[in-house]
Amino acid sequence: MACTAQGWAAGAVDADVDAVADRIAGYDGVAIAVAGPDRVVVSGREAAVTELLAGDALTGLRTRELETRRAFHSAAMDPAAEAVRAAVHAAPGRPPRLWSSGRGWSSGRPARARCPAS
Repeated sequence: MACTAQGWAAGAVDADVDAVADRIAGYDGVAIAVAGPDRVVVSGREAAVTELLAGDALTGLRTRELETRRAFHSAAMDPAAEAVRAAVHAAPGRPPRLWSSGRGWSSGRPARARCPAS
């Protein structure tokens, strides 16, 4: 997370995602994430999110600024996503060490299916 940029913010809005999307269409760089039924999180550059939450676009809706160190649903996380992607691609591949028999996990080899005697 150290590679993520500072100066980003997030806010909670108690409303349907479609209603919020319609209201913030003019705000560039602000992302919307669904947090639950009739609850979304808006995130983006700190200035844009602060202006959005204090402005008229969301009038009549319950809003609050979220105290977070990272705006996880925004472009601020792109550098971290790239770092994770690079680490995954650099990790060596190997066969699984645990097998699932459908009834739990085992460190042994999977049992071979046997057909019932006809």
